[in-house]
Amino acid sequence: MREKDEIDDKYLPNKLQIASFISNFRKTLIQKYLKNNSEALNEYIDKNSWDKVNNENDIICLESDLSSENFLLIFSSKTLMKNVINQNNVTGKTFIHLDATYKLLSNGFSLLTVGTEDPSHKFKLIACAISAHENTFAYERFIKTLKQTFLKQYNYELNLNFVVSDAADCIHSAVTKLFPNTVHIRCFFHALKAIKDKIARWKVAGEKTILKDNWGYICYNVKLLHRSTTEEAFKELWALIQKAWEEKYPADFLKYFTKNFIENRNKLEWVRKAFVGVNFTNNGLEKLHSDIKQTYTERKKLPLNEFLIRCMKKFIRDCSIDHEDSFANSIEPTIGIWRKTLYLLKENTKGPFYDVKPDCAIFVKKKRNLDLFESRKR
Repeated sequence: MREKDEIDDKYLPNKLQIASFISNFRKTLIQKYLKNNSEALNEYIDKNSWDKVNNENDIICLESDLSSENFLLIFSSKTLMKNVINQNNVTGKTFIHLDATYKLLSNGFSLLTVGTEDPSHKFKLIACAISAHENTFAYERFIKTLKQTFLKQYNYELNLNFVVSDAADCIHSAVTKLFPNTVHIRCFFHALKAIKDKIARWKVAGEKTILKDNWGYICYNVKLLHRSTTEEAFKELWALIQKAWEEKYPADFLKYFTKNFIENRNKLEWVRKAFVGVNFTNNGLEKLHSDIKQTYTERKKLPLNEFLIRCMKKFIRDCSIDHEDSFANSIEPTIGIWRKTLYLLKENTKGPFYDVKPDCAIFVKKKRNLDLFESRKR
């Protein structure tokens, strides 16, 4: 129509007007849906309340808000809730991974998820929430409900040492408000992705070509910074990398990296340092989101009622059964663990080099005089 000059451009809606119309139309549809299904939703919530569920693995509704503007349903099970307590008992610290996923519900609602890990870095779900929005208010209510439930049902005060997430401001604001002394760790995978996406959107063609051609070197430098074991080591390494980047890359790229990843570390930490035992990526949550879409929704966007009955109930139960024997007090040594130990020794030990024989798990310490020291076979 625009090409045929049938309608003048001033009468055609722009992108902002179209987005506003879609948003208002979506709100109207959600209001009608909740009004027509309020009785069924309330019955489902009441049936799955904490006091009425006896099976430790069955789904429990911890909190509900059926208003169209701030819709929120929080789900877990008694087994999943104990993952936090078990983690603290075994490791002496508490940390969570927090994220959200979309394309599950036909009305556009998001699924907020929170979980943790055992000493072997196997992901353990804690709870999830269906929310009308992914904003600070939603995350704040989500975490606050979990905190209140732990105190009421288990007499356990939830205090987080670390929170791992992407760089979403809404997550950081909610975590900072509820746990002001918690270290907020930025998912390292998302950090690398943010840098790569920034390069892909670089406006100056010549500079963009330079950055894209040297992405492997940039990524390697960032990984070296991430593996710094002390603040002093990080500062020394950054000084060397900064000098090299000043000679090789555009000044604006150096300003971007300094602003978002060096000066911003007091807000979102991404350097490993002494945070032993903490996984710096949200890969466990991302895998969980993929499993939900592939196994439970079969890559379809479902109506809310169908999603609750067909997917959430089975998903929570399956996670609960899988997590029943989690958080063992000890780890059985394997060749894989020995190799990971070797890697850490190579990265963090100055001086003698360590090697491992995979057939009998023997550490060999090589010195200049070629003396060999072997431990007993385990």
